[in-house]
Amino acid sequence: MGQSLLYDYQLHARADTATTGMTGAKSALEVKDGMSFLDLTVRQIEHLNMANRVDVPLILMTSFNTHEDTLRIIKKYANQQVRITTFNQSRYPRIIAESLLPSPRTAEDEKKRWYPPGHGDLYHSLMRSGVLDQLLRDGKEYLFVSNSDNLGAVLVAYLCVSPRFVSCA
Repeated sequence: MGQSLLYDYQLHARADTATTGMTGAKSALEVKDGMSFLDLTVRQIEHLNMANRVDVPLILMTSFNTHEDTLRIIKKYANQQVRITTFNQSRYPRIIAESLLPSPRTAEDEKKRWYPPGHGDLYHSLMRSGVLDQLLRDGKEYLFVSNSDNLGAVLVAYLCVSPRFVSCA
């Protein structure tokens, strides 16, 4: 029963953001009392870090559509007790249905001719961006992955008491 409800919540969260026509980061949507998905996530991780005296960083995977917006948004967390790192996922060409040819002609073609692959690209993008190497240099071994609009997915303190833990939204 609990899994059904969580699954339904995830579907509704994705459907709501997908149908708004927004081009910015979903994490910036206001969800409660003037707070966004990202505000609540930062608050959760900050509480976890302070209560357990750990340093669990927040890693945000962005796309070519959301990267600049995300960089602007996270500036407001500069004085929080959370280290935030961003990295950009890959982009792939949209395919023209009639010809099965790629829509973009060059790498500089307009954004609408490309699409971000999503979480399927997570590990490759972590490696390509250099973030994975940095995490390993920092001694991190475990990665918690969740969509930024999934407030039901929370870090559990007893899993994070190790300095080897990192959160990725």
